[in-house]
Amino acid sequence: MTPFNRLRSEDILSSHINGLTSAVNNIEQTLGMRTVTISGHALSPVNDMNDITLRNRIYEGTIRNWTTFTVRRNGAVVAPDEYAAHGGFGAVVFHVAQNPAAAITVDATRVTNRSTVIEELSEDTENSLSTTVLQPRNAWISGLINLTDPHSIATNITQAAQTIDAFPIYLKKDTILDRMRSTTTAAVTQPTTTMVMGIYRDNGNAFPSTLLAQTASFNATSAGVNDYALQAGTVTLSAGLYWLARYQSAGVTLDGFRAIGIMQIFDPTTAAHINGTTPMAFCQGVRSGTMGNITTLPSTFPALGTGANTSSYLKRDFVGGVWVRKI
Repeated sequence: MTPFNRLRSEDILSSHINGLTSAVNNIEQTLGMRTVTISGHALSPVNDMNDITLRNRIYEGTIRNWTTFTVRRNGAVVAPDEYAAHGGFGAVVFHVAQNPAAAITVDATRVTNRSTVIEELSEDTENSLSTTVLQPRNAWISGLINLTDPHSIATNITQAAQTIDAFPIYLKKDTILDRMRSTTTAAVTQPTTTMVMGIYRDNGNAFPSTLLAQTASFNATSAGVNDYALQAGTVTLSAGLYWLARYQSAGVTLDGFRAIGIMQIFDPTTAAHINGTTPMAFCQGVRSGTMGNITTLPSTFPALGTGANTSSYLKRDFVGGVWVRKI
């Protein structure tokens, strides 16, 4: 442990502050702190000094700990030789006073309060204690819960045309997602078969509700992997239950899962709310009614019911897969 001495206020020197900042940097390096970028962050002048010649020279932000940054004045980049940089403190000191009407801003990369080391340790601990399926960063994840059974994976599963299938996935921690994927196993005879995938929030009662993110509509006619970015780029989800959804305009065949290998949903008490049957498992997902030809997913998942334009719980021996990538 660094032997810092107890100081009196009149003893504080710049070397003392430098020692503390060095210690903080060592801790940050050990923890592998995450960074984020900010743009257009406003800096305010420090004008509480009696000497008016010093006013409008020191500018500081409310966000600090910049690792790299660019200072702007009224939107234009300020040459670095016009100021002394103090990115760690979130401040710059101009050599000459600035026009009080000038807007001084900064575009910066800053250190956050998230540690890659702690997150990885936490994730490793959670995975080792509660699941047989590990989920490292850049992994494709789904509601698959049983990889110990080699029969969990299935292929050539025919999907209903013009419907949306949604399958639950539970995230144990805050997770950033960026892409979705399915695999067409055989070319479709239709002239063009489109597909779109997305992520829905759970309504609190094991049913998809609000659309959170989706891919663009794409051509899924040919056999192969359908790997597409979310239109928003990335989406950050807090721990909880979500639904991975997939729409196809024609009856494609996909790779997927055996029913007993994915997350189960207890059968609803109303038999009319169940689409299909299997002796092997409970329900595995939700299927909408016929949606027609669509290129975007509905902002709210079609409600559970027995009439037109409603959804029901899906119960099959095998289901077509849909995956999402965590980063």
